Amino acid sequence: MKPVEFPGMNLVLGPPEDMTDEECGELPVATDGEQCVSCWEMTEEEKAQVLITGRIWLGVYSGRTQPPVVLSTAPPVIVESEANRGDGTSGDGDDRESQGGGLSLT
Repeated sequence: MKPVEFPGMNLVLGPPEDMTDEECGELPVATDGEQCVSCWEMTEEEKAQVLITGRIWLGVYSGRTQPPVVLSTAPPVIVESEANRGDGTSGDGDDRESQGGGLSLT
């Protein structure tokens, strides 16, 4: 699979400083400052494999833990609320992590 650009994306993440472009490419995402969503395109071979097995595997380079993740076939929709205006701030001048709002898959 390869990451692809999509409507609503608003940021392109680069590889970590300790990885080369060959080890980790750029990742187009939609972000509201709290969550990131990316879109991945399958090759014809991968589509056939998913039809046969019904499975997709997720690998996260994070060592002994894994952050919360979501896999979906639906495109993301950014839902803005007063608690999260889409810029990672709460709207009240307090830039700590906001509660609620965020990205929602529909």
